[in-house]
Amino acid sequence: MRYNEFQPNRALSHLVECFWTLESDPGADLPQPERLLPDGCVELILNFGERFQEYMDDGRREAQPRHLVVGQMTQPILIAPVGVVQLLGIRFHPGGTVPFLRIPMQELTNRVTDLEALSGEFKRDLLCRIDAASSLLLKIGAVEKVLAERVRCCPQDSRVMSLAAKIVQKGGRVSVDRLATDAGVSSRQLERRFLLEVGIGPNLLCRILRFQQIFRDPRN
Repeated sequence: MRYNEFQPNRALSHLVECFWTLESDPGADLPQPERLLPDGCVELILNFGERFQEYMDDGRREAQPRHLVVGQMTQPILIAPVGVVQLLGIRFHPGGTVPFLRIPMQELTNRVTDLEALSGEFKRDLLCRIDAASSLLLKIGAVEKVLAERVRCCPQDSRVMSLAAKIVQKGGRVSVDRLATDAGVSSRQLERRFLLEVGIGPNLLCRILRFQQIFRDPRN
């Protein structure tokens, strides 16, 4: 498998953590199922290869949608490719989906959702613009243009994103009560805004980020 990450342009850097691609090598054996851990981010994935399978808690395996949104996860999910892999992913900063997905983000938490069900118009715009691109790298450039156009058309209240960015910068080691006080809102109001725009509350985001740091620590 070939995995690569690409940084967004300046106009999108406050919303998008990175673009990424995943491609299988011709003739390579299929890898074993992979367990994906919560990371505090929402991802939009465009699949130009075979659909992945997701292993459900009851033992069933279901084909994931071809073009999908992975909401905030509070538990691991197990997935596996079944053929040619050619993915383009957009990993959003916490709260960075607001200009693109006009939906309360807590509705997507612990769900993998077909992009068509969220916004068929957004999906068609993306696919139409990238259809002529002959490589995943060129497709990223086309996706950036679509996202940048939507940002210009949909100004965003960035207060929640700014607070979420502070949590990310500190690796989850912050006082949420202090964040709320500094923002001039109650802890309950902050919780509601995070559920709406991020998909999970600030305390849970802190816990996920702290776990991620422990998981990535080479000493563990």
